[in-house]
Amino acid sequence: LNSRQKRTERLLVSRSLMIAEVTESYERLHAAVSTAVMHMGIDRLRFALPDGFEVTEVSGVHVSRWAVSTADDRRILEVSLREETTDTVVVNIVAMRRSGDLSNWSFPKLQPLDVVSRVALTGLLVEDRLKAENIRHSAMAPVNVSVLNQGLPASVAMAAEGGISLRPVVAYYAAQGDFDL
Repeated sequence: LNSRQKRTERLLVSRSLMIAEVTESYERLHAAVSTAVMHMGIDRLRFALPDGFEVTEVSGVHVSRWAVSTADDRRILEVSLREETTDTVVVNIVAMRRSGDLSNWSFPKLQPLDVVSRVALTGLLVEDRLKAENIRHSAMAPVNVSVLNQGLPASVAMAAEGGISLRPVVAYYAAQGDFDL
């Protein structure tokens, strides 16, 4: 960070908690993304959305407004902040899609853009009527599923109030942004 070139570049690090909620009729992705500003200030954050998902909620102390656009055949969620900040920014995102063929299901990845590093704690919640089998992962380390119960976003608790009984199935730590489940 001592070079002149580095002083002109923004430096962001992202940590995420991403929970996939899978039921017979819909899938919902709950994400709590914490972005640490290491150098320079930010006034917006961008995320690549998973295919087929529609954003239903974006919240956070710093959030002013949000919009979804398309760039390079990808759908991008752009979150504008109230003011430029150098503090850590936490954004809670909920996105939803109708369930399709669950036999070829894969984890929907919400990818923070414009960051130099990203890590994620991922979890899978499944409706009690569904059976999860043949789960494969790559580029992730398994963690105790009880960790999910300690840090579930508030949006998951509100979904449970709707009467659908969900159970945690697996949890993984992804030390890099490129993982598969």
